[in-house]
Parts: sequence; C-alpha cells; structure tokens
Amino acid sequence: MSIENIGRQFNISSSDPSDEKQMKALQFLKKIKLSRDREPLVEELLTIVNTDREVGENIYYQLLHSDLVPVRRFALDFYVRHKPLHLKVYAKNIILLEDDQDNLKICLSIASGTLDRSELQPVFNFAISKKSVCNDLIMAFLQKECAALNIDFGRMLENARTMREQERKKRLEKYDKNVSDEGVTLGGELAKNIKNPAVKKYAAAFLIALAIVAAGVKIYEAVVAARSVAAALEMIDSYKEADAESLLAGFCDAYPDNMEACFHLHRIYCENYKIIEANRALARMISNAPGSRFTSLGEVRNALFSSELKSAAAFFSKSWGEYSSFDDAAFLKARFDYSSLAQSAASAKDYEALYSELETFYKKNVPGYKPYIVNLLITSAASGGIFDRARPYYLEALKTAGSSDFKTELACAYFAEKSANYDQAITLYDRALKEKNSPDVIMQYAAAGAGRCALIASKHSLAADYFLKMRETGQPNPVAYIGLLEAYGELGDVGGLNSMYAEACRVFKDELMVHYSYAAAKMKMGEYEDAIKGFKAAIAIKADMAAAHYNIGRALSAMADKIEAHSMPWNKFMDEAYQNYKKCLSIDPAYYDACISLGTMALSKSPPDYGEAENYFLSALKINARSKEALFNLLSLAGLKNDQKMAQKYKALVESTLGDDEDAMTKLKSYVTGK
Repeated sequence: MSIENIGRQFNISSSDPSDEKQMKALQFLKKIKLSRDREPLVEELLTIVNTDREVGENIYYQLLHSDLVPVRRFALDFYVRHKPLHLKVYAKNIILLEDDQDNLKICLSIASGTLDRSELQPVFNFAISKKSVCNDLIMAFLQKECAALNIDFGRMLENARTMREQERKKRLEKYDKNVSDEGVTLGGELAKNIKNPAVKKYAAAFLIALAIVAAGVKIYEAVVAARSVAAALEMIDSYKEADAESLLAGFCDAYPDNMEACFHLHRIYCENYKIIEANRALARMISNAPGSRFTSLGEVRNALFSSELKSAAAFFSKSWGEYSSFDDAAFLKARFDYSSLAQSAASAKDYEALYSELETFYKKNVPGYKPYIVNLLITSAASGGIFDRARPYYLEALKTAGSSDFKTELACAYFAEKSANYDQAITLYDRALKEKNSPDVIMQYAAAGAGRCALIASKHSLAADYFLKMRETGQPNPVAYIGLLEAYGELGDVGGLNSMYAEACRVFKDELMVHYSYAAAKMKMGEYEDAIKGFKAAIAIKADMAAAHYNIGRALSAMADKIEAHSMPWNKFMDEAYQNYKKCLSIDPAYYDACISLGTMALSKSPPDYGEAENYFLSALKINARSKEALFNLLSLAGLKNDQKMAQKYKALVESTLGDDEDAMTKLKSYVTGK
C-alpha cells in the first residue's frame, strides 16, 4: 500500500477542475487494482457516480476496459446491484470485447431487452466471424432477443452472412481498383461527358493543377509537422515540457491525423499521469490508424502507466523483434524492465544490467527523451544501489530540479533517500511539496517521502508534520496514518496516537499496518494490553504474520516481568508468550529474535531447562553466525551449569567467530577473569 506504488514520475502543471477530476479517477483506479477486498469500494464508486457524473463515467469506462477479469467483473456487478441507467451503454458496448465467459453472460443479461433491430445486426455480423464459446453465448442471446422482438432469427443470420460476403467482395474490388487506377487520370464519366477537345484540354490542365496543389498542401503539412514535433522535442530536452505539451496539443487539434505528434503528446500526458487526456489521445490514435506503430506503442505505454504489466509483457514477448529498432519502443522496454524489477525481488546485478542499457540509450541523444531517461537512470540506480556511477546524472538533474518538473525533483529526492542522505532528501521532497499548483498525488507522494526520511533521521516531530500534511491532502491514504502512528509513538504522544488510530480504523479498518503500527507504538509506551489488542487485530487480517505473533510474546513477557515469578498469573502470561513465540517460528523458522526469546524462557523455568535453552541459542547462531547475543548466551549458559568443558567449547567459538571484533574480545576477557 505504499504511495511509491502510485508512481514516481509526475508533472501536472495546472490546477483547474479537470486536474482534480483526473486525479480522483486515478486514485480510485489505483485502489481497485491494489485492494484485496473490493467490497468497500462499491459505496465509494456509487458516491462518485451520483455526485460527479463525468468522473464516474470515466472510471466506469476504464474498469470495463481493464485487462484484469476481476476488475471488469467488479464493474459489471456494480451495475447489476445499483443499475445507474446512464452507465448501461458502457456495459452494452463491451459485448463484442469481453472474452471472459462469466463476464460476458452478465453483459448479455444487462443488454437483454434493450437492443432494437438495427443494433442486433452488427452483433450478428460479429458473432458469425469466428467459432468460439463466447460467440456461441452471443448467438444464443441473439436468438432470444429475436424471439422477443418477433424477428426471424434465421433471416437475420442469413443477412449477416450475406453482408459479410459482400464486404469481402468490396475489399477485393477496392484492392483491384487501387492497383489499376494509380495516379491522376482524365477518365471515367468525366472523360465520356466532355466532347469539346478544348474543354477536355483545359479540364486536364485543371486536374493536373489540382493534383499539384494537393501535393503542395501535403508537403506543407509535412514540413509544419516536422518543425512542430522537432520544436516540441527540443522543449522537452530543455525542461520546458509544459510548452511542448501546449504546442503539440494545438498542432494535434489542427492536424488530428498526424500520428507522430499525437504519439508524443500522449507520451507527455502519460509521463505526467494525466490519465483522462492520455486516454483521449490514445483513442484518437486508434481511430486514425489502429495498425500504426505509434498506436501500438501508445497502447503499451498506457498499459505501463496503468500498472497493467501483464499486457505490456505480452507485447514485448510477442512483438519486441518487430519494434526493437525504434527508439520509442526501446525506452518503453526500459521502463517496463524497471517496473518489473521494482515489483520483484531483484538484485543489484539486475539493476546494473538495466542501468547499462539506459546509459547506452542516453548517449544516443534521442530528441525529446533526455529528462525522462535521466530520471529513470537516477531512479534505477537508487533502487539498485548504483550510487557512484549515477552520481554525475544526479548532480546534473539537481541543477534542473525546480524548473517546473516534479519528476526530476522527486527522482533526485528518491536518490538522496536511498543513498542515506536524508537531510538532502527531505529538502527535495519539501521543495516539491511547496510547488505552486501541485496536484494532490504529487503532494501526497512528496509528503510521504519527507515524512519517511524524517522518521529514519529520528526527526519525529518533523515527520508528524509531513504526515499530517499528507493526511490533509487529497483522498485518504493509509500511509499517512501509518506514518503518524509511528511518529506519535516515538514522541510518546498518547493523545495523538489514540486519536489517529481511531480515525484510521474508521477509514482503513482492514489495513494490516494500521493495526501493527499502533501496536508497536503502544509497546514503546509500555501499554502492553493495548499493544496485544493491536497485534491481534493485525493477525485477524493476516494470520501468518510472524512479527505480530512474536511481539505478542514480547508484550506478555513484559507483563510477566511486573509480577511475582512463578505465580499463577505469571505462569499464564509466560505460557501464552511461549505459544506465540512457537507460532512465530512455525511461520518463519528463520526468525532470529524468537529463537533468542525461547532460549531465554527455557532458563526462566523452574527448574531451568538448559538443554532447550542451548538448542534455541544454537538455532539463533544458524540464522546469524556472528550473533554476539547468541554466542555470549551460550557462554553464560555454561557458567550457569558450571560446565568447564562447555565453557571452553563456546569460548573457543567466540574467539574464532568474533576475533576481529574488539568489543567482543574485551567482553570475553571480562567474562574469563570475572571482572
């Protein structure tokens, strides 16, 4: 649920209502993809649909066109439950697109009784195009609809086949005509009707002049397009992206068929997470040239910025050989590779390979890509710990940070954070946070980053300020509450902690880390009963959370320490603690702290269970071979048993393992001399 999953690269320069609408749509779409339980989002979507029709329709359209079957099912179930009539057309329109049988059945039930004869014919034409289970369902639906409308199903089916055959013949005729009638000729009906040779001569001259003018117009448009696109790309490289967007938007309005200009405009919209504008630009590209290289790459880019990595992966798997020579495709591939690494357990070596590819791309000086490639270089280096190699790019980017380019500013902040330069990171996040007209998603991301760095730097009051800012901005985000709970816990602010937890539970009752962070804060304050309640709330959400079981054991042990040893309450607390430590290890056998705690508990028994204690301390050593705690516990255990042979054994182990640790050797000397 981290805000980093929303995306690191934003640059939205206006604050008009359309920006707010697109952010509202984006935030909901992100939630629907990230949520395990989507039921709470039903009411949220209903509220949006009822209060802001434009945003509601935009969200619903995108839900229905998601490449995730469960997301499309959510949208269809939403209509079935609430029946907002203005959304019915969207559900009807995906009958020919839906490839999941269960979803298709719902689509057909929604459309049932709403189609007239003219609407049925295109569905017939589609259903007979190929044999499939989904098309069989559509044919069964059409048969029922025809019966309800008293239409002859057989005749409609025959009409569809006839029309399909006619279309096939027309395509062949058009092809033959194009082959035989190339160029400008004086023929056909015009030639037949012109009898006067002089008139025929001037008519020919007129047609030739028209052809020359048409060619001139095309040449002029091509020159204008080339100059406009080149100027826009130069603006991008000069960190004047807003100017480039304005230029391309105006040009595309004047010349809507220019695919290259539309492609780069779509790129700017995506890079700045302007989802509504990006979808419109892509729709225009699909309408103008569905088979174009620019359209195909635009669809891949849309998938990447919508976190639909599965769709992007399918494209690169099947079509990379065809597109690999194009720079636009190469950059999209690099972005896809980074997104894939970021969502996996990638190693530094994986990032180094990507970084080398990005650096090669950067050196090609591809027009219009400089800021984006620098940002991706910095970000991938930060994720992979490649700080020295990337530092020159980081320093170069720092010079431009603040030039109305949030993406560069935030990329530099992320690099500073990952390189443990927390003060610099806070400064950069704060600068982005204070930019005028920053959209909510930028402010939330920047506030979260600054708050996170402040926590790491033990600037807890400052961290609380940033997370409060995040809480006050845009849609509720669990990261803000989790950060506040940790900050208030460190500050010992009981009132702030309790207040934020109560508020968070109202909004994010099923968010695991809300309960866990609250419980951890209560542990720090010594309020163990409340801590146990919080950890149990976390376990109710995720039963196999080893850390929660371990910390319940810690809290119970701490409660036992406050009462008489071996009394009935003490035994009860210790037994429960023991069971939680054991549960922790059953979930995660490599949980080091649980091994140490169980070894210590074995020594607290009456009589002490030295064998069990030794086994658990040895288990801890298997997890961390240089553990001073486990090694000296074993040495102390030998002293408790008064076992000299055992003491010599573990003394030798300490010397061989920690001989290069001055503090450990000093401690060992004190143990041997008893001083």
